[in-house]
Amino acid sequence: MWVQQLFQPFGPFSNVLQVPEILSKVIATMNASGWQFDVSSFMVLVGEGEEYNYRLMRRSVLECFAAAPIAGIQSYIHSTSSLAEATGLTYFSPSGMKSAPLRNMRLMRSIHQKSLLRDGNCNVYEIPVEPVPQRRINFSRLGMATWVLFTWSCLIGVFLAISRTEKLTWIGYTNVFGFVGCSIFLRLLDRYCMVVVEQETTDPDSDDAIFILGRRNSCFVLRGRRQDLAERTGYGLKQREGILAKAAEWAMRLSTLIFILFIFITIPNGTTSDQVAFIIVNIIGQVNVVLLQYLKSASYFSKLKLRKELKMETRTHVNGFLIREFGEGRWIDASGLLPQTPAWDAFRKTVAQYDPKDKDDREIYKECLLKA
Repeated sequence: MWVQQLFQPFGPFSNVLQVPEILSKVIATMNASGWQFDVSSFMVLVGEGEEYNYRLMRRSVLECFAAAPIAGIQSYIHSTSSLAEATGLTYFSPSGMKSAPLRNMRLMRSIHQKSLLRDGNCNVYEIPVEPVPQRRINFSRLGMATWVLFTWSCLIGVFLAISRTEKLTWIGYTNVFGFVGCSIFLRLLDRYCMVVVEQETTDPDSDDAIFILGRRNSCFVLRGRRQDLAERTGYGLKQREGILAKAAEWAMRLSTLIFILFIFITIPNGTTSDQVAFIIVNIIGQVNVVLLQYLKSASYFSKLKLRKELKMETRTHVNGFLIREFGEGRWIDASGLLPQTPAWDAFRKTVAQYDPKDKDDREIYKECLLKA
């Protein structure tokens, strides 16, 4: 009583005391009507990292029409500027003696998908001047098309199987089919908003090469014409310009937020059949984002020629291989490949004189260390 008297002089602010009573009435009403809250709807948030990585690779139109929901749909709330500003591993060009971050994220994601920078791996790929002769059947593209058709078959199968239980309500129908439809809509908007950067390169037909070092004893080398290398390293994504593109981005972000709220409100209050259907289509969505990344990486590397595939025991072997591959020169200092010590200075001048089959790189370094 004394608290109410204390707040009476404050007029409208005295209603603050009624907030607990109002909340208790709201909760009682929800319990009486059967509305509840659980964590089943949170499955829609799983896989944001995988979805973001997949967006960096830029889907084809065919992939956009997969009948599988987006994994980690909340990533579409963020501005597309994060996709345009994304950079990856650092590569070095021995001929240009410069390093730069990978802006073509399709190459970076493909390298990760194939584990080319796993410890001990060393791979040399070449971008052919003439297109690589394709087999009569392109298994990567065929796999994508087959998977897209399979997702539609799964969606129809889920509907037929669960609808027979006669316990699938409007909540299940709207969330399953609405989520798939919304996902297709968001993918198409995302593809429209982001375009591939195109720019001219000086001396485009000259031969060039880049290499990427792994965390320990691994490396990746890519050779080809300067223009081809620029496309695969520097041609990332950029935001499409214009009012229509900006409107499409805001439509994508706003519709994502609305649909997430709709899922959080409805799914916990659906029947068991509604929730099972929702969980099944989300599992298909998780498989979709992982499988299509793998197929996209396989398709990317099908256009390159593998020249060398070696195993490296130590970082010393990696250093020796790169010096033999590109020759002893100023690029070694510019890249910071070797420590600035007398032993390593002798190593860089000596290692190219020996074939690794005749003399191990570690033995060469030990000899240089004794002489230094």
